[in-house]
Amino acid sequence: MVESRVALSVGQWNMIDKKIVNGGKVDYWACISFSRIIDVDRFCHELIGMCVSKGMVFNPNPLAVRTVDSRHIEKALLDIAAEASKAGNNLQLLIIILPDITGSYAAGTVS
Repeated sequence: MVESRVALSVGQWNMIDKKIVNGGKVDYWACISFSRIIDVDRFCHELIGMCVSKGMVFNPNPLAVRTVDSRHIEKALLDIAAEASKAGNNLQLLIIILPDITGSYAAGTVS
């Protein structure tokens, strides 16, 4: 049985055992982490694998992947934008991993 819709539950969609019919294409992306406990390289690798398994076309080579101290959010975001611009590309996707501290300065700043 093929499901034509996936229901939202508790703020998320469960895409396990699902495929996207017309998956999107992401050529230019970057990931920046303000968390010290997330292995950002592993996270990105697993995310790409999941997206591809669902039917997306995802460039495995990001423009930038880095972990940055959350006290330097604005500079880090400006640096990523400058790198993308210098490479002649507009970012299609910027993944931001917030720090693990509830109510941290980072969440409000990134928003």
